[in-house]
Amino acid sequence: MRKSLPADKPPWEIILVQNNKLLKQQQQQQQQQQQQQQQQQQVFEVWEWRKYSTEEERATAKERKGFTDVERHCIIIRAEHSIGDGVSLVELGLRLLTDERGIVLNEVAEPPVLKAAAAAAAEHFCLLPTPTALLLRLIASAAPMSLLLLKQIKTAAQATLNDVFVAAFTGAVRRYCELQGDFQFSSCKPNKLPKALLACAFYRRTAGLPNSSPLLLRNRFTLTPLSLPVHCNDPKERLKKVKQAPVYFCGSEVTELQVVYPNLIPQVRVHLTLAAVCCSPAPRHVLQQLQQQQQQQQQVEMRMEVEVVSYADRVFFSFVFDPAIVVDGHKIPSLFTDEVYRLADAFGIPRPPQEAQHQQQQQQQQQAAAAK
Repeated sequence: MRKSLPADKPPWEIILVQNNKLLKQQQQQQQQQQQQQQQQQQVFEVWEWRKYSTEEERATAKERKGFTDVERHCIIIRAEHSIGDGVSLVELGLRLLTDERGIVLNEVAEPPVLKAAAAAAAEHFCLLPTPTALLLRLIASAAPMSLLLLKQIKTAAQATLNDVFVAAFTGAVRRYCELQGDFQFSSCKPNKLPKALLACAFYRRTAGLPNSSPLLLRNRFTLTPLSLPVHCNDPKERLKKVKQAPVYFCGSEVTELQVVYPNLIPQVRVHLTLAAVCCSPAPRHVLQQLQQQQQQQQQVEMRMEVEVVSYADRVFFSFVFDPAIVVDGHKIPSLFTDEVYRLADAFGIPRPPQEAQHQQQQQQQQQAAAAK
C-alpha cells in the first residue's frame, strides 16, 4: 500500500554518513597503536584484481595497495521509485566514490566535495514519476501475459524485452489516438514524434564496440528522452525503429537534457553539464557538475507512468494516467496486450491457446455482423 510523502520532501533521499573521529584521548591511543603496528608490519588491503573485466582495469587494480588509516564513509539511498534492482543501486552508490576505471577516488576531509556526484545520482530519482497518491490519477491494468511469449518475440527480433515493451506501448498509443478520432500520427514527421523518458544504460567503452554488441547497453542507466515511432503502422517496423533509437543515441552528439555521471561524459559525448529539472509536484532540484561546458534549463513534467513487472513467468502491465488528459486511459492496457500479440503474429509466433480462441471468436462475430 502506497503512502503519500510529505510535500516538503522529494521521493528520493541520499545520505552521506561520515565516521566522526573519536574523542581526543581515544585518538591518541589509536595513533599509538597504529604507529606500533606500522613499525612491525606494513598493512595493505587485498584487491581481487582478477575480477576486473578488462586488461586495463586488471592492470590498474593489481597495482593498487589500498588505503590505510583513512576514514570510511557510508552511503544510504532511499527511493520511493527505482528503475534498478538492488544490485544496481549498490553499484550506483559505489560509483559515487570511484572513477571511470573503478578505482577509488582520493578521499578528502570535507564530505561536501561529493555533493556534485550525489546530486547526479539523485537526479535519476528526481526524474521518476511521483507517487500516485500525490495526484488525482487512475490506474488501469492488463491481464497477465506469458513471459515465454515475450521472450520468443525478443529472440525472433534480436531485441531486448524493453524494446518489445516500448514497441507495444508505442503501438497502443497510436491506436488509442485513432480510437479517439485523432490521426495526427498517421502522417507525422520524424522531428514531431512524441518523446518518452526511457531508462537507457551505457557501457563505459561504447566507442570500441559494434552496434550489435550485447555489452552496448547495460544496467548502468540514465533517463533519456527518446522518440516513440508512432508513425509506423507495421508492428515489425515499429520494433525495428525502437531498437535503433538507443544505439543511435550512443553515437550521436546530444544537446538535450541528460543525467550522467561526470566520468561518463567523455564516453557518451554528452556536453550538457548543468541542468535544472522541475518534476511536478516535487520541488526544483539543480544538478551542477564541476566542469561547466554548457548551460541549459528544461522543465520536465511527468504526466503518466507505465510499469511492466515480471513475476512467476507472467508479465503484468499497469498504466497510471490523469483522466483529465487521457480520457479513456483504461483502454490502453488492452491495446498494449493486442500490440504484443500483433508482434507475435508478425514474427510467426503462435499465440497462447486461450488468446487464439478469443481471436477466432472475435473474427466470427465480425463476419456475422458484416453478413447482416
